[in-house]
This record gives sequence, C-alpha cells and structure tokens, in this order.
Amino acid sequence: MIDVGPWVDFGSTLSMRDFMKQPIGHLTLEQLVDSALQVSASGGRDKILYRYMHMTHTLADGSLAWRYDGRTPRDFPHVLAKLDELAALAPAMRCRALIVRGGKSRVLTDDKASRFAALFQQGCWTLVAEAGHNIQEDRPQELATLIRGFLS
Repeated sequence: MIDVGPWVDFGSTLSMRDFMKQPIGHLTLEQLVDSALQVSASGGRDKILYRYMHMTHTLADGSLAWRYDGRTPRDFPHVLAKLDELAALAPAMRCRALIVRGGKSRVLTDDKASRFAALFQQGCWTLVAEAGHNIQEDRPQELATLIRGFLS
C-alpha cells in the first residue's frame, strides 16, 4: 500500500482537489505548473511539469484540458469507506503486507501507517523520507528498491 490505508487525512488533499476542479483552458502548461506550485504541489518544478504533461492534453482549439472526465463526480465517500474497511480485512490476510509512507505526506501519518501494518499477520511499514504522497513520482527508484527488497 503506497501512502494510503484506513484513517487517511482526506482533508489534507483539499487544496489540490479544489485546484484540479478549476478550468485550465485559459492557461499554458507553464502557467498551470506555476499555479500548482503556488497552491501546494511539492517536488519541484520539473516533477510538476512532468506530472501535468501527462495529466493534461491540448484540445483542437489549442486550449489545455485535464485528461480525466470531470463530468462524472468522484465518489470520495465510497473510496474512503473502502479504505477504512481495510482495517477489518487486514487481520485475515496471511500474505506479507508492506505499507510505504511518504515522509512529507500529510495523508497518512507514521502512527497510522504503523497501526495499519500491525493489523496484518505479517505487516510492516517503512518511510520514504524525501517523498510526498506521490512516492512513485517523487522517489521512484527508492520505492522500487523497497518493493524489490520486500518481495525477495
């Protein structure tokens, strides 16, 4: 599980969720990156540019648009309820489980990651200190090394 589990702090993602609801057709990709950096994005300009290059596309008229379909609202209460169900499911799981937390993330605290890992029969957790919530973007090689080590 990568920086997620029961008891996440969903409120910590509000500014970014609000940011991604905004229309962006009037912005260039560079302006979008500048705006994201002002709101709450971390990881540095190059990483944010890379992220938004893949999260947006240019329409036929030359305007910028998000790649996801914003017409269908996301059912966050359902997703959060499913995450909370993991606390009840974890004790019955016999396989090893690894919880990885980003040290700069506000979504999952050390305490919550530790509590979640302890629910598994063979659970453990680790911290990627220099990563935010998107560990796979912030520290991909470190995450891959951790997963490889866990699986071997």
